[in-house]
Amino acid sequence: MRFCMKNEKVIILLAEGQTEKIIFQAVKKVGRFQFFNIWQQQISKLFPKFGCSEVQIFVDTDKSNNSIELRRFTENVEYLSKSKLKVKFYFQVNNLEDELAYACNNCIYKEFSLIKGSSELKEKLIKCTNLPQKLSNAEFDIEKLWTQKHDKCENVLLRFGFKKE
Repeated sequence: MRFCMKNEKVIILLAEGQTEKIIFQAVKKVGRFQFFNIWQQQISKLFPKFGCSEVQIFVDTDKSNNSIELRRFTENVEYLSKSKLKVKFYFQVNNLEDELAYACNNCIYKEFSLIKGSSELKEKLIKCTNLPQKLSNAEFDIEKLWTQKHDKCENVLLRFGFKKE
């Protein structure tokens, strides 16, 4: 799959799941979305060696304790460090539900009539037809989303000259 032409300046958004895509749409995140699991897939097979101006990678950190997947993550970060792409990393600590809870001043679970910690939140997000309004009601702050620290992943980035956004 080709994301952009040689001189076209495009932002590519890489994330694992459908719920991330839905959140991006709800907050009108600019960029072309692509499903990608940095822990299990080789990024070298995804990108041409030219073109795109920026890649934003949303990293689900739940795989960071698996040594095989941590090695793949490290290999992908190393590959990106040698590319000419502008790369930004954002860490999803624990899970998307926890990230949303962190980014909302009012309880996101209450907004969806769920018990806090419910595994149903992702399902409700996917089916929601008025997600921007629900996020607004929960006093969602986009500036808080994907800003938590994850030392193990951040240490890999630092080793290759990246910093977490």
